[in-house]
Amino acid sequence: MSRAPVFRAVFRKELRHGWRDRSVLILVFLVPLLLAGITTLAFSRIGSAGATTLGTVDNDHGRVAGIFLEDVVPGLRVGGKPLVKTVSFATEAEAKAATKNGRIAAAIILPAGLTAKVNSGNDARLTLITGADSSLGTPVAQAMVHGFSAQIAANRLSFEVASTGPGGQPPSERLRTAAADLRSPVTVDNDFTGARTLSPASYFAPSMVILALFFCGQIAARGLLGERKRRTLARMVLSSAPAWRVLMARYTASLVVGLAGAAVVLGVFGLFGASFGSTPVLVLLVLVTGAAMISVSSLVVLIATTEEQAGNLGTVMAFVLAILGGNFVPPSQSSQILRQLALFTPNGWAVRAFTDLSVAAKDPLTVVAPSLLVLIGFTVVAGVPSVLLSRRMLRSSHA
Repeated sequence: MSRAPVFRAVFRKELRHGWRDRSVLILVFLVPLLLAGITTLAFSRIGSAGATTLGTVDNDHGRVAGIFLEDVVPGLRVGGKPLVKTVSFATEAEAKAATKNGRIAAAIILPAGLTAKVNSGNDARLTLITGADSSLGTPVAQAMVHGFSAQIAANRLSFEVASTGPGGQPPSERLRTAAADLRSPVTVDNDFTGARTLSPASYFAPSMVILALFFCGQIAARGLLGERKRRTLARMVLSSAPAWRVLMARYTASLVVGLAGAAVVLGVFGLFGASFGSTPVLVLLVLVTGAAMISVSSLVVLIATTEEQAGNLGTVMAFVLAILGGNFVPPSQSSQILRQLALFTPNGWAVRAFTDLSVAAKDPLTVVAPSLLVLIGFTVVAGVPSVLLSRRMLRSSHA
C-alpha cells in the first residue's frame, strides 16, 4: 500500500469514528453550545454599560437641579450614544425600592433648597443611593455627583473672587447667576474609535469553542492509548508508510472535527446576532487555535500511561487551563493575578485574540497577529513532543 492511501485510509477511519462516537459529538458540538448559552445568560450585562439606568429625585426644582438634570446627565455620551438612562422618581422611598430590586443601578437625590443653599454660599448635600449591583452604574453615578460638586465649588470660588478680589463687583443676584452658569474651561473631546461593543455571546461562543478544540486533541491522543491497549496500533504501521503519516492523518481528522464543531457553534450564535469580526481572519484564528489546543491537550494526555489516567488528567487540565485562560470568566471580571496567569496559557491568548477580533474596527489581521504568533509558538512547543511521544508509541506497538 502506498503512502497516500495509508493517510487517506487512516483519515477516513478517524473521521467516521468521530462522527459516530456520541461522546465526540457531545463534547465538540453539544457541550460548547450549552455552556456558551449558559455563560452568555449569566454574564448578560457585559458590554451593556451604555444601557446603565440611574434614578433621580428632584426635590429642589431650582436652577442648580435643572443644570444637573438637563446638562450634566445628558452630556455623558460615548460614541454619540448616551452613557446612562435616567428614570425620575417622585420620592426618595421609591428610588430606594427601585435600587434595591435592581431596576436601577443607583439613585441621585437632589434635596429641597439645593439652589438656595448654593446661591447663598451655604453647604449643600446630595444623596447617592447604591445597591448591590456590580455594573458600571455605581461608579458612573459617583463620578457624576463628585464632578458636579467640584463644578459648584469652582463656581463658588469664582463668585468669591469676582466679589471680593481686586476690582471686584458688589455681590448681586446677577453675579451669582453668572457664576452658576460657568462651565469648566477644559473640555474633553471623545475620539470614538469605532470599535464594536463586545457582547456576551461574542465572548463566550469562541471561549467554548476553544474548550471543545482542547477535547478534540484529548480524544485523538486517548485513541492512541486505547488502540495500543487493544493491540490494533500494530496493524496501522504494517505498511511501508512512515509513522508520522499515520499520526498526521489521526490529528488532522481531529482538527477537522473540531473545526466543524467551531463552525456550528459560531454559526448558531452568529444567527442570534453575535459578531466575531472579519470572517477570513476568524477562519485563520480558529485554525491556529485548533492546532495549538490539540497540540497541548495531546501532550498532556500522552504523558499518562493508561487510557483512564489520560482521561482524568486531560479533563483536569482542560478546566484548569479554561479557568486560568478566562474561558468562563472574562478578564475584566477576574483578579489581577488570574489576568497575569492567563498569559502562560494557550486559552488566554486565544480568548484575547477572539475578543480583539470581535471588536476590531480595522486591520483585523494586524490586531490579532501577536496572539497568532504566540499560539503558533504553543503549537510548536507542545506539538513536537506530542508527535515524538506518539511516534514512539507506534514503533513500540509495531515491535
